[in-house]
Amino acid sequence: MKRIWINRQGSLRMGWKLLAVFAASMVLNFVVNGLLSLKVNDRTLFGQNGFTDSLKAPSLYFAIVVVFAAAVLEKWSLSSIGLTNPLTGWGKGAAGIVSGGVSCLVVILLLGMLGYAVFPDGLLGADWHRLNVAAIFTSCLFPAIGEELLFRGYGLKLMTGSFGRNGAIVASSLLFSLMHGANTGVTALAFLNIGLIGLVFALVAVRSGSLWFPIGFHFAWNFVQGSLFSGAVSGGGGGGLIPVNDVGKAWLSGGAFGIEGSIWATPILALLVVIAAGWRFKETAGGWNRSGLSA
Repeated sequence: MKRIWINRQGSLRMGWKLLAVFAASMVLNFVVNGLLSLKVNDRTLFGQNGFTDSLKAPSLYFAIVVVFAAAVLEKWSLSSIGLTNPLTGWGKGAAGIVSGGVSCLVVILLLGMLGYAVFPDGLLGADWHRLNVAAIFTSCLFPAIGEELLFRGYGLKLMTGSFGRNGAIVASSLLFSLMHGANTGVTALAFLNIGLIGLVFALVAVRSGSLWFPIGFHFAWNFVQGSLFSGAVSGGGGGGLIPVNDVGKAWLSGGAFGIEGSIWATPILALLVVIAAGWRFKETAGGWNRSGLSA
């Protein structure tokens, strides 16, 4: 009974820490956005549609608060939450970028072949005037860094202490889905697919002890979806070079949520989960146990 009580207490502390980090991130985002919206004589003090727009992404503040909580409050090394030396982790990041970009492109082209995505100007009809540089930061880069640090870094390490490694992988993926639950166009299918992506990221993070692959994958997926093509990114919008319109019912095309809401994305994401799980289990069976994400 005593051991169960300790686990419950640990789980409660873990929950409050995650909630505190999330709340602090939202407050910091609110404060910064408030300052950027200040006006003098009916004119916005810091301008609009410029560099300051890239500072309005909530996920940027996930990264800031998580690093502070891990390094200052918990006194952990950043490598213990997967933020390893980029000079040694660039290969994993590059592999993640290639994997994420190719995976997203496969889903988009599949939807095009099936008639659920239409490209009015053709696949080569890129319009550089449509490029939204700020959106590359707010919809692609900052979510990749901030969300991976929160869910697959700090959160995964905390949850491993309460649920064990496998339980933490599942729990972090569930929380990742829940965070997208209020996004535009979200459906049960979108919730499932986001969870599958979360499982891929968590499995690879645990296997490699590094967040660089998940960050690279996450960034490339969002970039191809929202900045190369003009599709919705998990319910958000971004200026893309190649116009694309969804056609048909949301569960087929993805609808307003984006391709993660399509049933045709599900088997591809499920295959990625199997690959990531098999990769991890193969390494574990061989005695590998060097993950910096271990509790």
